[in-house]
Amino acid sequence: MKHRTLLFSSLLYASLLVSCGKTSTFPHCNLVTLTDSTTSVQSVANFTYDEQNRVTNVVVTGAKACTRTYTYLGNKVIFNVTDTTPGILMETDTLMMNSFNLISTQSTRYITNGTTEFKTYFYDNTGNPLSSIATDNGLPGDTLIYSTQNGDLLYETVKGKSVHKNDFTYYSGQDFVKGDPTDFRQYFYYGGLYYQNKHMLYELYTTGKSYKRYAYSFVDNRIKQVYLRQWTAPDTDTVTHYINYTYNCK
Repeated sequence: MKHRTLLFSSLLYASLLVSCGKTSTFPHCNLVTLTDSTTSVQSVANFTYDEQNRVTNVVVTGAKACTRTYTYLGNKVIFNVTDTTPGILMETDTLMMNSFNLISTQSTRYITNGTTEFKTYFYDNTGNPLSSIATDNGLPGDTLIYSTQNGDLLYETVKGKSVHKNDFTYYSGQDFVKGDPTDFRQYFYYGGLYYQNKHMLYELYTTGKSYKRYAYSFVDNRIKQVYLRQWTAPDTDTVTHYINYTYNCK
């Protein structure tokens, strides 16, 4: 299965020190720079768009450095990943999007070692994810089951197992704003969305292994800054991230 750098290293060390991916746009405004800073590390992602306000290029410098380029052909999205971070594989992904503009199928070829992966996603009639089935180099891989409630993804489990892969909690009083960590987590891992939440992410955790807790500040209903507290076993303390957003508004 994929082992990718979570670009939103704050939103992704597990979800970034800004790695790379397609991101959402805002009315008359595009996110152009995402800066993720800790007391000792900084990562900066710069986004370029086409005339239809679709991300065509993401260049990350600093920690988790990489470049991703995106090509759009009807309901097909092709993106190429070139990571300069040691140990990260180059790859080419081809996504087919469904009528909800969510991922229907995803084909991945890891150029560095010649391996491939194929994944198919299944949804209910409102667009909520139900499951996904993967194959690795033509052999059966994991089947993931997605559990949702009130329009939000709650957790993922591998079929036949009871342990959750990820647990999500949300701010019940804060409606979703484009660009929150759930966007970045999907775009940086997969190149597109397979779920769309109704509320802003509060915490993403795996019991006993890691958690990431988010707080937000806004300007004109856009995210201005994300404050992240992150812990990963066996660390004894949390790491504070400040993720700042800048926009080009027309």
